[in-house]
Amino acid sequence: MLLVWTTDWKRCSRCRRVRSGAVDAHPTEPAIVVNYELDAFVLGENGEPVIGDHKECQKVIHLKSLNSNTDCRALAKEVIHKCNLIHETKLYDVEHLIYYLQTRSTANNKIKEEKNQLGLESSPSSIYHICGLMPEDKASLAKIDEYIEMLYDDMPQKVRGSGFILKVTCDKDNLEELSSSEPTMSALARVLREEYRKSFELSSNIINIFLCFSAYKIFHKMLIDHKICLLCVEVLEYELNRYDKLKSQIVSAPRETKQSKVPTPSKLPVPRSAPITSKIIRSQIPISASTNSDSRRHSASFENVKQTVKDKTQKSLDTNSIKTGISARSPDELAIHQLRRNLFKLGKNQDQALKGAVELIYNLTIDKTMEEKVVRKGIIKLLCLLLDRTSTDLLLMSIKLLIQLSVYKEHVDKMKKYSIVEKLPKMFMMKNPSLENYTIKLLYNLSFDVTLSDEILKVGLLPKITELIGTEENSELVCRLCYHCSMDDRSRALFSHTNCLSKIADLLLTFNQYNLILAALCTNLTLNERNSQLLIAKQGLKPFVQLAIDTPDLMYFKILHNMSSHESLKPQFVELIGHFAHLVTILKDIECIIECVGIIANVNVPEVDFKELLESNNLISWMVQFVNNACKPNQTVTDARLLIEVIKLLGTVSKDENCGELLYEHGTIQQVINLLKNQKGDDELAIQIMYLLYQLMCHPITGDYIIQNTECPIYIIGLMHDPNIRVRKMSNYCLDIIKEFDETWTKKIRAAKFCWFNAYWLNMMKNECDVPCAKPKYDSNNEINLYSYAHQAILMPEDDFMYDKDDNIEIMSTKSHTNSSRPESRNLEDRFDYELDAFNEEQYNIDSYDDDITSIGGHLMQKFTNNIIHFTE
Repeated sequence: MLLVWTTDWKRCSRCRRVRSGAVDAHPTEPAIVVNYELDAFVLGENGEPVIGDHKECQKVIHLKSLNSNTDCRALAKEVIHKCNLIHETKLYDVEHLIYYLQTRSTANNKIKEEKNQLGLESSPSSIYHICGLMPEDKASLAKIDEYIEMLYDDMPQKVRGSGFILKVTCDKDNLEELSSSEPTMSALARVLREEYRKSFELSSNIINIFLCFSAYKIFHKMLIDHKICLLCVEVLEYELNRYDKLKSQIVSAPRETKQSKVPTPSKLPVPRSAPITSKIIRSQIPISASTNSDSRRHSASFENVKQTVKDKTQKSLDTNSIKTGISARSPDELAIHQLRRNLFKLGKNQDQALKGAVELIYNLTIDKTMEEKVVRKGIIKLLCLLLDRTSTDLLLMSIKLLIQLSVYKEHVDKMKKYSIVEKLPKMFMMKNPSLENYTIKLLYNLSFDVTLSDEILKVGLLPKITELIGTEENSELVCRLCYHCSMDDRSRALFSHTNCLSKIADLLLTFNQYNLILAALCTNLTLNERNSQLLIAKQGLKPFVQLAIDTPDLMYFKILHNMSSHESLKPQFVELIGHFAHLVTILKDIECIIECVGIIANVNVPEVDFKELLESNNLISWMVQFVNNACKPNQTVTDARLLIEVIKLLGTVSKDENCGELLYEHGTIQQVINLLKNQKGDDELAIQIMYLLYQLMCHPITGDYIIQNTECPIYIIGLMHDPNIRVRKMSNYCLDIIKEFDETWTKKIRAAKFCWFNAYWLNMMKNECDVPCAKPKYDSNNEINLYSYAHQAILMPEDDFMYDKDDNIEIMSTKSHTNSSRPESRNLEDRFDYELDAFNEEQYNIDSYDDDITSIGGHLMQKFTNNIIHFTE
């Protein structure tokens, strides 16, 4: 607190008391604001206050020398030393404020630099191009009525008046007062609605006026009430049509097929003795001695003069053209050249106004009702047309609005109609970081559509997108976009032609934080063998395995599971497979266990000693216990998935005869057969179980046990005619092994195939009698011919196990069939459109096949005289 005393001639003294207050930073300038209170008193003769006054004051200390290299503590000491209002105890506070001002000014400078790169300076005069005014013209809010009256004058005055109003609205402090003036806003809206076709400058000024209001949400209702947003859509449509009309004139203009080019004159020196090659101006017509010689002479002289003038003109034109380097142009070429100049000038003038209109629509479409209205007006088509322009500001605003509209699928379908993806590669060629970032956001929204995701790859955007992986801005968004593009098998192969896989490997192994999107992208890419090779080419496979062990996350195990499915990478898992066997017994997450078991099952190479692996990690007892529990009812979905992986692992280890004997000793074989008996329509489980039994039957001990002491052959015969072709083929492989072990089962299997085939033959003959001209069924969705029940039962050429090659049974028919065969399916996973009858043990008694086979053949010979059945036995 400071006290200041003064004494006057009347012996009355005046006293001022100063109390220092808070110290704060200036909101806009690099300055410190010191708050203090001032108390003034007039003291009487006795020293008591007679009159007093209290006032709160501020003092602004400008820091003109503040920059990024300033020492904040030294400057704070200097401020306190020169300003008595700040006490020394506030040194730390002043230093903190100076540091805040220093960082704020640095950030503002960066923003200004970015705006300068985009052409968006912060001053209102540079943001808005004001038409009809000179730079020295001043505008005032007090003269707003005069400016409104100018809107009712002729066109130059209207443009000038709108320019003054735009200068007034550039000051944000005037917006509230202008918005409260209903006549002003109504006049501007009316002039824009009626005059935008007559003057481009007038519409540009008025659009920029409304753009100033649209920057603040409080004025949106006023703009919507005057239908400014829909007016801007009409202006956009009109200006684009005008541009396209002028462009079509250039395209449709006639062009000469051959252009005359003036030869470039030689720069070599010409000797004096060289002959003169210029045209001879004298007349070449010989003069006769006739009576009309004078007239002819005069005629020749006239022609010579015309030729001379023409030659001089041509010579002057040729000389000018040689000097300028431009050949002489025809009138049509000059007209086309002028049209191109006009088109360039029109496009350059339109860019600023169109950018303002698009930005205004972008600000007002925060309201979803207004967004639906502008979409019905055709804004998406107009925005797609604007993508053909070259102005960075206009393209940036157009893409921003497209991002906002691409949230809804209906809008994306309209963008697809106008080939929006084909226009986006140009954005990456303009070398503008902000434009690239917003283009990535738009592509991400579009990539949810499968068709557009494929289109992104077709136009060649993938290499440019993958270059942005690992950048500071939009790195996660780029990974999300790449994840969408890697959903298809064909698209995954394209990633191997880019340099992104080494980047992904580095990011995945060096990031301190877990990145789910990057791991998911890596999971998709490793489904391709070439991608997996490139991913581990730099650092090898061990860092990925160590990462999965240190952070037992499901996505890392999925990546390794995909890698282990490729033949070229399986040898690299041999040294590391023990880690996964150990993790199976200690992990608690069932999903991670599924992946680990799948990794071990995929490494089916002879270098692995599976018996030692199972015994050292006590994995055999874990699998036996799990299979025994799986035979119990009420399994969950997760247990069913793990069961398939365990059966796959058993099929892999059963290639080793020693491992097969281990399974026999633990009683696992019978439990697996029970699973095959009780499987309910699970084709994948049936295939894996039959593959396991196939491997076990290849060994003498386990094979003899399965064939002689179990009911496994009966169950496999029942699956011999399953609707799934993969199940039928696997069943055929198992039956081949069974026939090699036991001759008795050979006859039974042959008889079962014979009876099943003849049952279908009888059914086919019956159906042909009922339906004389049966046609194959065709499904247009799958584009695969699916033949009817009768035609499918003829022979099914893709099923070579329908009858054994060793079974010398030949069935011939004397009837002609129009469709005697069906084309092979392109997809081996196809299911037929009918249900085949399963093998019925009661209907076909296996034990009586040997006795009844002859009677069955004789019965068929008597019933079908047209069919010739040949038996070799």
